[in-house]
Amino acid sequence: MAFTLVVAPSAAAEPDTMAGPLTATPPKEYREYKLGIDRAIDYDNYGARIRAVERSGAVTTNGPLGVALSGQHSGRPLCHTTGINGTFLYNGFCWDKGDDTSDGGWTPQGLTASHDADPGGTYSGHHLYVASWHYDANKFARISIVNSTGTQWTYGHVLLVEPTGDEKHPNFQPVKGTHADGAVWYGNKLFIANGNQLQVYDFQHIWKMQQISERVGIENGVSSAKYHQWALPMVGEYHIGDRAAAPGYCPAPHETGRACLSSLSLDRSGGVAHLVSGEYYSHGRAPDAHLARWPLNPATDLPKTDNGDTVGTTTADGGFRAPVRQLQGVATDGTRRREVVVRQRRQDAAERLLGQVPRPRRHRDEGHPADPVQVQRQAGRELGADSPLR
Repeated sequence: MAFTLVVAPSAAAEPDTMAGPLTATPPKEYREYKLGIDRAIDYDNYGARIRAVERSGAVTTNGPLGVALSGQHSGRPLCHTTGINGTFLYNGFCWDKGDDTSDGGWTPQGLTASHDADPGGTYSGHHLYVASWHYDANKFARISIVNSTGTQWTYGHVLLVEPTGDEKHPNFQPVKGTHADGAVWYGNKLFIANGNQLQVYDFQHIWKMQQISERVGIENGVSSAKYHQWALPMVGEYHIGDRAAAPGYCPAPHETGRACLSSLSLDRSGGVAHLVSGEYYSHGRAPDAHLARWPLNPATDLPKTDNGDTVGTTTADGGFRAPVRQLQGVATDGTRRREVVVRQRRQDAAERLLGQVPRPRRHRDEGHPADPVQVQRQAGRELGADSPLR
């Protein structure tokens, strides 16, 4: 399972092969895209529970650098073929042998890094990377925080959890139904895209466990997180529609104009940073994929609210429609020149191109070569009339 990072643009890129161009979403439509949140239930309650857990003494708080430098795991130089066209300049690493070959049910999904978290590109002078994973049938989700020197890699795994209980009896449990499709690190916050949810975590509240065991939560004052040394509690949860819907559920596009949250990236171009989301649908479910831009508030590291409050509903301020099914990623080069959309025909090839973490080799059909990755560049277009790329 190789981690491959594209570090330079392609001078001789693959030809455009997608059927048709991106089309700008009309403002009337993208202004219906909402990230809704019940502040009392989905933010304030989480905060009170987190503070209660930390006061209980069952956990100690750590930062992302402490996890990355813990020496829990060590990466290796690239150990599999990448499938990347030789005109790309890339670097990367493999997970340790246990994570690379394990049949334990963990599959990596999204990728973000300190260059998203801070425009300077580093965290306390270190290049850190964060990969999200889901476990068999979305029973658990986790992240890995990696420190890279370019030749050496160390990392630790952190279980994603939901704070529960009350201030007198605080506890936590695994996040439910989380595929951890996409990830963006912005300021202190980590955003995880999960279909109909945008989950928010705060790197100021990484918890070190007192016991390494199978159970998840606090029992007799002792914390544990399914064999993970650390856990990260959710601090907020946004929904694209009905908050009572099953986690990860995405309504079919013909039923609703909502933009589902699958892939996730960060765009710092222009005066306001944005999350850029893309949606994944299987063949036959959608004629195109919705891409949406969500403005961020640098004062809170959260989505920028419509009413100026610190926490509240956020409306998309731009979008595209891409003639793509099974879309795996969207990103901007930070200028007005183009958006890049990647569609997978085969999982490994598409993820390697955009620098996401490929699935373990056991998921590949080694008997057939990967189909070509389809890449589209959209020149001179904007993500919605209200939010030009700069």
